[in-house]
Parts: sequence; C-alpha cells; structure tokens
Amino acid sequence: MNVSKNVPLIISLPKKYRDHLRRLAAEKNLTNTDVVFSAARLSREIIVNYIDSNVGENFQDENRTE
Repeated sequence: MNVSKNVPLIISLPKKYRDHLRRLAAEKNLTNTDVVFSAARLSREIIVNYIDSNVGENFQDENRTE
C-alpha cells in the first residue's frame, strides 16, 4: 500500500459484511496489541490492495498527475 494522504470515502455495506469486518478487526486486535485495527482500516487495506493488484500500473500512473 502506497503511503499518501488519505481522504474520506463513505461506503455502505450489507450488515453481514460490516459485522464480519468488525470480527476480523477484533481478532487482529487480540493477536497484535501494539496496533489498533478497525473495520474501516481493514476495508481500506482490502480496497487499496485490490485496486493495486487488479488495476495495476495504469491506476498508479493516473495517481501521479494529482
């Protein structure tokens, strides 16, 4: 994941996905007490990793012009 300025993005998910993300975040918090994970943080990581791996270089080139 590229380190850059994060901007807000509001999305809506079905409740079952939100609950699943919360559970995953809670599990990560229990295994790694030095870092706080949230459902929003996990969602951001999933989205960014998906775009980076599926859109690839084209997306990164567009991002450089900003």
